[in-house]
Amino acid sequence: MASQDQQQEEMQRPVEVLAVDNSPTARRAIAGLLARDRAIRLIGQAETGRQAVRMCDRLKPGVVLTDAVMPDMDGVEATRKLMEHGAPPVLIVTAYAESADMDVVFRATGAGAADVVSKSDVLGPDADPQLQTGSLSRAKGAVAARPKPCGEHESPHRGTGKLR
Repeated sequence: MASQDQQQEEMQRPVEVLAVDNSPTARRAIAGLLARDRAIRLIGQAETGRQAVRMCDRLKPGVVLTDAVMPDMDGVEATRKLMEHGAPPVLIVTAYAESADMDVVFRATGAGAADVVSKSDVLGPDADPQLQTGSLSRAKGAVAARPKPCGEHESPHRGTGKLR
């Protein structure tokens, strides 16, 4: 059991984020957004879901922030694989969150994503600062609800929580 001092120290550390998007422009925009909040630290970037699954065990982020639609392995399948291994909360940022095709949103939440937000709401040139702040708050809240990083979670599927 962690002491009160250890718990307070844990709460003061920045949330470590792994950002996943096949677009270099989107990854730069995500990095810029995350840099605005001193309570969040970008610790890695991946171009595909497959790469994110491999990086998660090594980097042990507190949150994975991923696009839904990518080549090789999309964010929804990556979320599913990460959740099988007791990964940290996954937030999906996608161009499809407000489209008529809500299939991406339903598949993402069904795979275990903590939240799905629209790229245009948080990354576009007309992004709403309140929505950006809200998205960052959801990321931090997801960590508070499930604070163990990748590779340290107990997994009912594999026993060790280590990703393979």
